[in-house]
Amino acid sequence: MCPDQVLLTFTGIFLYFQKHSSPAVATGMAKRIEKRCTGIFLYFQKHSSPAVATGMAKRIEKRWKALDQPMFVLALVLNPFERLSRFGDKAAVSQFTLHTILLETYRRVRSRPPKNSCSPDEQATYDKEKEKKERSISEAFFSYLAGKGAFADWEQNKAAFEHVN
Repeated sequence: MCPDQVLLTFTGIFLYFQKHSSPAVATGMAKRIEKRCTGIFLYFQKHSSPAVATGMAKRIEKRWKALDQPMFVLALVLNPFERLSRFGDKAAVSQFTLHTILLETYRRVRSRPPKNSCSPDEQATYDKEKEKKERSISEAFFSYLAGKGAFADWEQNKAAFEHVN
């Protein structure tokens, strides 16, 4: 991934949250983008030439639409420091919507047919294993979002983890 793609990713996330979040959340995202992306997007957004500002905004939005948006949204949600905190009421994003995005992305990334042609029984076994893995991923995702199971003590240990990492 090129540096400008990273910038465009963060910029796209910013634009999404700017449209769908409270002003405080959008401002927080702007600060993160400015810090991580050296303020390039913000520079162009406030550029003295309206033509440059508008042209760059259109270009960034066009690139964001071409990127794998579900993957980046999942990266944000799967960041334990963020989870769902960056989604505003206008985003119309629920745990179930994100679950659907997760499974669709997982299926796309892991879509591999059996290595060899197989009998109907072998195909059925393969399909059952695939379904079992997806169920396991679903259960883990909902546990993560609920802060239960392996994720139950995250809040108590978040500061220590952040300090070390």
